[in-house]
Amino acid sequence: EAANPMGNLWTFLPLMLGVMLIFMLISSRPQQKEQARTKQMLAELKKHDRVVTAGGIIGSVVNTGSDSPYVTLQIDETSKAKIQVLKASIVRIVKDDSASSAS
Repeated sequence: EAANPMGNLWTFLPLMLGVMLIFMLISSRPQQKEQARTKQMLAELKKHDRVVTAGGIIGSVVNTGSDSPYVTLQIDETSKAKIQVLKASIVRIVKDDSASSAS
């Protein structure tokens, strides 16, 4: 009797698909948690928060519209220079402790 190579494939295929599905679910969970944390941080953004953008710009929030995708940052205290950036480009909020120790 000759062995059927396609028979082995059909028994192995569901197992491989199951393993791939479990791997995809496990690997996407940390990314979903990070996206939720970032979304919450941007929703809680308020005036006078010191933030860092993805481009490395550090500034204080001057204006944040709840419906607007943009935030106005004051990037220089002496000249009162301001810049408008996308909310999505803000990667973190700088704590007051590190800002006061730097000056």
